[in-house]
Amino acid sequence: MKKLLSLISLAAAAVLFAVTVFTACSGGGETPSSAASPSDETASVTSSETTSAQSEASSEASSEAMSDPSSEPSSEASSETESKPESKPESKPESKPASSEAGSSDPTPSSEPAPTGDYASVAGYVAENDARYNAYGKKHKDLSDERVVAIVNFGYDGEFYTNVLPSPNKQTKYVLVNKFYYLDRDYVPDDLVALPSAYKHASNVSLQREAYDAFIILCDAAKKAGYTILGQSGYRSYETQEKLYNKYLKNEGGNVAAVDSYSARPGHSEHQTGLAIDVVGETGSMGKYGKSKSYKWAVENVWKYGFIIHYTTANEYITGYETEEWHFRFVGKEAAAEIHSRGITVDEYLAEQINKLSS
Repeated sequence: MKKLLSLISLAAAAVLFAVTVFTACSGGGETPSSAASPSDETASVTSSETTSAQSEASSEASSEAMSDPSSEPSSEASSETESKPESKPESKPESKPASSEAGSSDPTPSSEPAPTGDYASVAGYVAENDARYNAYGKKHKDLSDERVVAIVNFGYDGEFYTNVLPSPNKQTKYVLVNKFYYLDRDYVPDDLVALPSAYKHASNVSLQREAYDAFIILCDAAKKAGYTILGQSGYRSYETQEKLYNKYLKNEGGNVAAVDSYSARPGHSEHQTGLAIDVVGETGSMGKYGKSKSYKWAVENVWKYGFIIHYTTANEYITGYETEEWHFRFVGKEAAAEIHSRGITVDEYLAEQINKLSS
């Protein structure tokens, strides 16, 4: 029996060997049997494990290749690299000019250079006008630094009748008319009033209403004090001034400079404002008014009534006119008091009002 079993085992082994050989020779096709043999299952598991191991090894190799800085980066790797903050090179301090560092404890330079001119400490100083301040100050050494700066800033240091501007503050008592500012040909004050005969020494003398009222009070005060003040010439139109100037020019043989010293060019006369009036005293003559008793009283008192004797020897450098003791300009009591106390000219005061009234 034992021999029989041995023979059967040998026969089975031989059959199995033959099948295995046949399968290997046929290229690894499936076995006819649907149930795999133990050796087949072992081979399949081994193959799967091998494939899995190879896949893992390939994945690890790919990961190592991506993390290796020596390998060429893919687009994703490049993007990650750009999103990281790059190390910045150490910045070196910029070298500054020695002139900006010397003598200054403040490392931040100012936006504007500090004023350095002779008039730099004066209120209203403008650096670009420095040369003009110096020139005007040397020419008028009797003026304070403050007035030099103000006059230059107003443009009164220039040549008369050059770079003229339209008069500001028209139809007010602060209208500015001189050799730097002009009125148009058609300018006429709104509220002209003719003086009564008892207050004038000519046939037709008119003033703006506010100036008219003040002049009446002034004349009455002078009369009460024993003096005479009468109006000789008030408002003049552009055309009237033009005829008058041309008449003088003809008399002077065409000498413009001579006429400019005592007569305003058309458009530049204060008489066109209706706020200026030429007066006479007890002598009845404008030319002799400066020597009259009335004039002495006027010098001390007209400012109290809102008037200023505009054209004097002392301010000819600004007005450009010879002395006219008879020429009164109305500016109002407040303005006249300030002009009188400060010792400035009507031109300076009215120039100060340009920005104040326009703001």
